[in-house]
Amino acid sequence: MASTTVGISDIGVYIPAFRLKREELARAWGGKAASGEKAVANFDEDALTLGTEAALAALGDPSHASIDGLYFASTTSPYLQKQSASVIAAACDLPPQLDTIDFAGSLRGGTSALRSARNAILSGSARSILVVAADKRPTEPETPQESASGDAAAAFLVSGENVAVEIEQV
Repeated sequence: MASTTVGISDIGVYIPAFRLKREELARAWGGKAASGEKAVANFDEDALTLGTEAALAALGDPSHASIDGLYFASTTSPYLQKQSASVIAAACDLPPQLDTIDFAGSLRGGTSALRSARNAILSGSARSILVVAADKRPTEPETPQESASGDAAAAFLVSGENVAVEIEQV
């Protein structure tokens, strides 16, 4: 029987080390400076590598036998046809028989992945699913998005056990 309480039991994040002060963008392009800074991925980082780091941080425990799936959400996946979720699962040394799904093409990909993970656990077809969302969004120079968008990734272990935050259907 499936659990009636499903939620996030663990999290992991990855934020690139490099920062760009928003005042530097304003100085370069002119205009009003926003406060703070944005995270900027290194030349060899992309949504897949950012997501892998977040997934590893969420897993922590080397025993991953109870994970039944890995869902990856990104609007900036480095591959058009190759699946990124399976690459992250392999990098995390997860069981080869787990379900892997990419959610792409929409800014709602992360939300869709969380909902799908919740539904899979409620249906009893999975015990826990790692949901990873990552983006390295390209922006046009001199636009508000250039200052507002940063690069980062987050991973959520969704399960019916040890739930810290319940995911409710609305």
